[in-house]
Amino acid sequence: MNHNTPTFGGETPSPLLLRARAALLRAVEGPGDPAAAADLDAILEHGRIRATLSAEGPGERAEFADPAWGPAWTAARDYLDLLRTAPDRIRACAHDACILHFFDTSRNGTRRWCSMAGCGNRAKASRHYARTRES
Repeated sequence: MNHNTPTFGGETPSPLLLRARAALLRAVEGPGDPAAAADLDAILEHGRIRATLSAEGPGERAEFADPAWGPAWTAARDYLDLLRTAPDRIRACAHDACILHFFDTSRNGTRRWCSMAGCGNRAKASRHYARTRES
């Protein structure tokens, strides 16, 4: 088993979704990198938004020539929405051993960890252990 490829409920993600994940990682770690943008654009080429009008009012619907691209395209599209909203709130987790990125939704924009229950708790426990060991 490749430990770099997570499983979800015992299933390995599709190669298309893994490709999108790699493209998103390059884009997040290298903002402004033309190669990273080209990788993301290649994912986005596989879908489009169709404007709709229904009894509920105007709307949008994603369309794909191949439905297998749906999850990968949606992830890439959602990243663009985050960039439009607040690009400075896309951050890497502050825990040294964590590889995750997150969108900071805290009121004052000072969130440090991808998860307070995971990485944040580990960091606080480490500091507590270090303080009590020194005393």
